[in-house]
Amino acid sequence: MKLHHDSISHYLSQILNQGLDFDISSIESFETDEDRELAYGLICLSEDLTFYKQRSDNLRDNLKEALFNSSAIAITNTEGVITEVNDIFVELTGYSKHRLLGNTFSLISSNYHSEEYFRSMWNCISSGKVWEGEFRNQSKNGNLFWVNTHIFPIRNTDGVIIEYWSIRRNITEKKNIEEELKLAHFKLEKASETKDFLMKEMHHRIKNNLQLLVSMLRLMIANENELRGKLEKIINRINSIATVHEVFYKHIEKGSIDLKTYLSTTFDKERFAGLEDTHLEISGESVSVSIEQCTYLGIVMNELITNSTKYAWLNEKSCSKKIIINYRNQQDQLLIDYYDNGQGFSSENVNKGFGSSIIEMLVEEQLGGNLKINSTSGMHATIEMPLISE
Repeated sequence: MKLHHDSISHYLSQILNQGLDFDISSIESFETDEDRELAYGLICLSEDLTFYKQRSDNLRDNLKEALFNSSAIAITNTEGVITEVNDIFVELTGYSKHRLLGNTFSLISSNYHSEEYFRSMWNCISSGKVWEGEFRNQSKNGNLFWVNTHIFPIRNTDGVIIEYWSIRRNITEKKNIEEELKLAHFKLEKASETKDFLMKEMHHRIKNNLQLLVSMLRLMIANENELRGKLEKIINRINSIATVHEVFYKHIEKGSIDLKTYLSTTFDKERFAGLEDTHLEISGESVSVSIEQCTYLGIVMNELITNSTKYAWLNEKSCSKKIIINYRNQQDQLLIDYYDNGQGFSSENVNKGFGSSIIEMLVEEQLGGNLKINSTSGMHATIEMPLISE
């Protein structure tokens, strides 16, 4: 035999397809040493390619076997027709293998995804890229299920895509939890909107009702001189409640209030009757106090200031009236010093009723603190209590 250009091309075509039609025993049939060397080279090339092809086929078969035992697998041709499925895929869809083979995935479609979604997927895999995404499918019995899917293009030895491997993992439980969380979040947002509306409505009504009550009491003061002192004390308490409500409404989400802001707002001269001609000084570092503690502290300060304005300067009409409130945080203990520069309280004018008794009860029982009062030269009250910031 003699080798020439056409015969060499023919043998190369055999190597790339079904294999050579001669072997090593046919070497001597070639006419020249050059032809025999070339024929030997063709045999070696054919054997090498056969080896690597077999190895590639073995690797692919081993990979397919491993995947078939661990995930839901479906293999389609390039037209999307199912050519092979494993038992896990059969169990997941509820269809028999016979029913699935020869069909497309439209058999298990739930009509949830758009045409653009599938078009994008096909553009990806037909270009040779791996596609990853999620499908909502429908089983034979009508149940909806979600799968996380990877689709791999599989090429032959010429690099041509010959089929697609679809590897699917059931994520229905995960998606159901996500939907439940979305629904819960939606309900929470609606509840929050409702709460905000109710809070604003309640704030508006409470504020208006307290203002109406103060106006009615001021009318009574104008007509009842004997009740002036008692009514002013009631007005102070109402104003204190209104201010507390106003401040709490603005800080309800945070859960705590800056003490100086709270005290300055609550005992503003324009709101608190009796402080018109009194200098009130509030000083202290930045300290956040819980709303609950501020509730009781507001009442305590209200009683102390009311007692001062009522008794401290009975015999000192022309003096410069002064009240000082100083506070500090000392190792998570809130220390409050209250002073006035009045004449001090005698046993005759100290209110032994509601005022002093409620101060002691609130400080000791509600705030868990200690109260000390010295009224021999002016009024000096010291409060020590544990600090709760939220």
